[in-house]
Amino acid sequence: MNPEQLSRLKLEGYKSIKECDLDLKELNVLIGPNGAGKSNFIGFFKLIQQALEGNLQRFISKHGGPDSCLHFGRKETGNRLHPERHPAQ
Repeated sequence: MNPEQLSRLKLEGYKSIKECDLDLKELNVLIGPNGAGKSNFIGFFKLIQQALEGNLQRFISKHGGPDSCLHFGRKETGNRLHPERHPAQ
């Protein structure tokens, strides 16, 4: 695995995703029924990309504001991301 690649993702409270804890590999495939959260999972990476580019406020606004991005809205949800990287070898 590439040392720059995420090895694990813990996501809580993003859109329809109440809680998600995944070990990531070099290739990951999302499979599930309609409404399971696959698109929201992918969308989370778009949010991170926009945040890194300094466009988080615009992205959140364009996508309906903070309440639309948090599971049960901002009054009910703490949104946490815990990326882990493999140590450089």
